[in-house]
Amino acid sequence: MSDRLLTFANTHEAADLVAAPGDVVVLEPWWTPAPGTARPMTAARPVVQAILERIDLQADSLARLDAWAEEAGLPRLFLLDEVAWWDRVRMAVRWDLQELMLWRHVLAAVAPAGRYDRIVVPGDRPALASAGRALGFDVEIRPIVADAEPVSPVAIAVRIARGVRRRAARIYRRVRPRPRPGDVRAGILGDRFEALTASPGVLSITWAGAFQVLETEGRRRVADPYLALVLDRLVAEGCPVTTVVMGPSHRREADWAAIEDDPRMLPTSIVRERWHRPEDDALDSEPLASAFMDAPCPPLEVDGCDLGPLLRESVRGYVGKWLDDQRRWTRCAERFLAELRPRGLFIDREGTRISWIAAAQRLGIPVTSIQHGMIYPGNPDFCRPRHPGLVRPDRTCVFGPYERDILVTQGGYAPDEVVVTGSPRTDLDAVLTRDRAADRESVRRELRVAQGDRLLVVSVAHNTMGEFHSAGMIARVLGGPLPGVHVVIKLHPQDRAASGYPELFRGLASAGGYEPPTVSVVRDLDLYRLLGAADAHLGQSSTVLTDAVVAGLPNMIDVGQAHTDVIGYVAARVAVGVRSVDDVRTFMGHPRPPAPADRAAFMDAHFRTGDAIGLIADVIRAAMTGDGMGPDPTR
Repeated sequence: MSDRLLTFANTHEAADLVAAPGDVVVLEPWWTPAPGTARPMTAARPVVQAILERIDLQADSLARLDAWAEEAGLPRLFLLDEVAWWDRVRMAVRWDLQELMLWRHVLAAVAPAGRYDRIVVPGDRPALASAGRALGFDVEIRPIVADAEPVSPVAIAVRIARGVRRRAARIYRRVRPRPRPGDVRAGILGDRFEALTASPGVLSITWAGAFQVLETEGRRRVADPYLALVLDRLVAEGCPVTTVVMGPSHRREADWAAIEDDPRMLPTSIVRERWHRPEDDALDSEPLASAFMDAPCPPLEVDGCDLGPLLRESVRGYVGKWLDDQRRWTRCAERFLAELRPRGLFIDREGTRISWIAAAQRLGIPVTSIQHGMIYPGNPDFCRPRHPGLVRPDRTCVFGPYERDILVTQGGYAPDEVVVTGSPRTDLDAVLTRDRAADRESVRRELRVAQGDRLLVVSVAHNTMGEFHSAGMIARVLGGPLPGVHVVIKLHPQDRAASGYPELFRGLASAGGYEPPTVSVVRDLDLYRLLGAADAHLGQSSTVLTDAVVAGLPNMIDVGQAHTDVIGYVAARVAVGVRSVDDVRTFMGHPRPPAPADRAAFMDAHFRTGDAIGLIADVIRAAMTGDGMGPDPTR
């Protein structure tokens, strides 16, 4: 039976599987087989890379999901409290379906029918296990065990002593209770809220997970690049601002310093604590879950395998408890807004702010949203057809006329719901007047770039799917000698784990018998400071491709995968398409920025010139005063 077994492993498990029966596939996209290893193993990355070169999983999975959901009646089923919650669920399960489809194609490549009877999958890859079961494999889940160091007798004694002290402290607190730090902080935030209600103005909702390092006017801070600069302008012009931040908690010691230092900040933890009511707990969406599971499940066939039942299980995770929590949060938000009485709500990431938008609109509070990232045909954040219960901002500010046209023609937005303002992050005056010589000198010194080397910034994606896309790009177009090139991997702002990209470069070089380039990995560095120091940029579908055009930087885009160039950088001649390391070496030999006329034409399509921050502030103020919705959206 051993020759009928296929084991999927994470990188840290590979060494333990040298003597294991059957065949082994190593899953992390960073891993490359070293020459002359004792036991051949298959790397998943080249297999995935070949799949992504021929199949656009992002567009294909979304189209299949929408057709399947419509046949299953999910937009109607998820209409509760006059809110279409399916839009929010769709944002999450699209990634689940995309990953299921990926593993289906991987299994077709590495485990064709008849080769294996049984597969072993690590416990942190549930989508791979589900795809294997759907194909009829006997699937064994291997638990993920954290590395444990031996515990000495001294350490055991210390733990016992600490346990005794903790128990004694608990007894003492019962005898002489003292306020817990979280309760004291809740009182401080309660006083802060009362002070903020004295002068209601703009309320902004932001998410700490998307914060970036911003360096503007000599000031360095971590904030949302699309909201913070506009809020600064409103405050400077005398408009009161309150910010609710998603993520930090006043009950976590590590978060409290940042919360305490900002008198305008309220964490969502205090909103939930203070405005939750016992009657909210009576909400029960379980009947919806039962009705959903009892209804016929439409097929969703991918390469001869019906993924419909697996997708239904994924959707099931967003009914019941998850949906109840969303509905409870909407009620908390509505009570909070009713008491704070803001005159306007300002947000980004509108596709995931449904609770706040619904609560504000019930109270007649105007909602203004700002575009984040790229808007491209079929973008799931924005392209959502109109249907009963659709929750959408009153006005969405976009960077350029190209983006407005997509929202109106493909996204179901009414023409007067979209206004072209430009981008607060890419204010041309601020970008073009930076001291690039100073940026170049300081960044190269910080990253230890050798004298005479060219600095290439490579922007990468995050999450399982994005990492495979980015690793495939690097293996294909940077997988060879790059003399005189220092590579800087610019991580996505949401990346929190350590990066495996240096390991990928070393593995490719070892397998190819050449010297790897010097690689630096950065996340917390102001983007325009980094681009000002660079000699060129390489990306795939990152917004940094556009930022490089704004900065006037020589620009490359990987066009070797099926999902690429979604807004036409190559056609606009503001980026050069590359497919191989030879293409990159040629470009880096003489990196040239886009021609001024080509760059100007691209900017005209994607960025309104002028004071973007001021225009967005005008839209917000106009909404607050009821004086229309600000600048003419058709201008």
